Amino acid sequence: NAGANWVNYTGSLPDLPVYCVKYTSDGDAYIGTDAGVYFMDFAMNDWVFFSNGLPMIPVTEVVVNETNGTIKAATFGRGIWQSDLYSNCGPFMFLSGLTQGANFYQSNGFIETKQEVPGSYGNQLRLRSATKIIFKAGSPGFSIKAGASMHAVIGNCGQGVFGKEVNSNTAISKGEYLKLNTTQSFIHADAVK
Repeated sequence: NAGANWVNYTGSLPDLPVYCVKYTSDGDAYIGTDAGVYFMDFAMNDWVFFSNGLPMIPVTEVVVNETNGTIKAATFGRGIWQSDLYSNCGPFMFLSGLTQGANFYQSNGFIETKQEVPGSYGNQLRLRSATKIIFKAGSPGFSIKAGASMHAVIGNCGQGVFGKEVNSNTAISKGEYLKLNTTQSFIHADAVK
């Protein structure tokens, strides 16, 4: 209607500039922001963080190649990065190894992690699971060092970015968040449900 009416699709995006928007032929949207790339399709009710492994730097342009199933992101001062396009949440996710940069993982079942997150600004781990998140003890076991940040929430896939953050070192249940700030180190927990 030539701009007579507008619909707000901001959802729970952080209060940051959006530099570009790219749509697929199915109407899925990727946006480049000061905090990386976000994704939303019309079956979702909000944006999800889509910047696993990208440095925490503004993304000024994204190019979607549906034929190859890839997305390229041009950053401000850190080059051009490539990833596979968004895929639906799987029922189970097992994570391990060294994890650096900003990473977001979600599952419609459970997540089990043995990741090691070094203490450095820009190392951010975000987890969302519909049922439970298990931080495995042992050697190697889950660890996050002071200087990095972690957010974990029990919730359904595609439910937007993390908003309210509740400090906790106990079990988390549906709708609650676990956050560690930059002055804490977390070695492991046997299970968080």
